[in-house]
Amino acid sequence: MLSKLDEALLSESAIDLVYEEELFKLLAREIAAFPIKQRRALLVDLANRMTFETHPTPLQRAFLQSGIRLEEYQQPLPDDLKERSKYSALLYHAYKRVAQLARIREYTSAA
Repeated sequence: MLSKLDEALLSESAIDLVYEEELFKLLAREIAAFPIKQRRALLVDLANRMTFETHPTPLQRAFLQSGIRLEEYQQPLPDDLKERSKYSALLYHAYKRVAQLARIREYTSAA
C-alpha cells in the first residue's frame, strides 16, 4: 500500500510528465515553422544527440506529431571548415530563436 508521501510523489511525477510532453509539442510546432536552414541545423543537432530505440521518447513523439522524423536528420557534421562554420552559425541562431520564443516563455512561466 502506498503512503500519502508516495502518492503525492507519484502524482507530482505524473503532472511533470504531462507538462513536459505539452512543452515538447509546443516546441516541436514552433521549430517546424523556423526558417529552413535554421530548422535543419537544429534538427541535425537534436538527432545527433539522441539514440533511436524501439519506443520514441516524448520529444521524438512531439516531433513526429509535427511531421518530423528526427532519425532522418541524424548525420555526421560537415568536414569542410567553411561548411561546419555555417552549420555552427545556423545552430547558434536557431537555439537563440528557441530561447526567445514568446509562446515557450509564456508556457514555462505559467507552470
